[in-house]
Amino acid sequence: MVPRGSKVFIDANAIVGAYETDCWKAIAAAYKFESAAFCIEEATRRNWSGRKLITVEPDEIKKWVAAIPVSKDEIVKIDLMLRGATDVHDGEKALLTLALAEKQDAWWLCGPDGGTLRALHHLHVHHQAGSMDQMCSLEMLAKGVGLAIRLRHRQMERGEFHEGGRLHRRSRRIEVYAKGHPRD
Repeated sequence: MVPRGSKVFIDANAIVGAYETDCWKAIAAAYKFESAAFCIEEATRRNWSGRKLITVEPDEIKKWVAAIPVSKDEIVKIDLMLRGATDVHDGEKALLTLALAEKQDAWWLCGPDGGTLRALHHLHVHHQAGSMDQMCSLEMLAKGVGLAIRLRHRQMERGEFHEGGRLHRRSRRIEVYAKGHPRD
């Protein structure tokens, strides 16, 4: 469980999911959100089909989330550390850059994409950076404020990031098992 008041680095997909499930204000009031400025832009711009994912202006999100710029040089460092081990887009790289630059041990990363999960696992195993125990799902954040949510996207919905979980590869997919029991 993510303690209330914890610093949480939040991804664009998690922001969109929180607005879609109407839990945004509750979780934003309970946690200290930070994100890469690119992630906030990504959450509020039009997608590849021309549809806006959420009808919220970036300035509204910035009332609840500290938007931190990440330089291209910082993203290149993450690229070099990953060395093509997993496919992550610029928003995920920017968010990982912020999280790994954090000086405090007490931080959480809410990045529901499989690429983010694989990248953090690779960075932890090969560079002793970050930890799978620092991952959380949007579902976990909502549960922490007493809400049960149902998301459209399976990775976010199932809360595949569990405290004490371990990583398994199967069918080119990553699954997290909590205490040895599969989560389906």
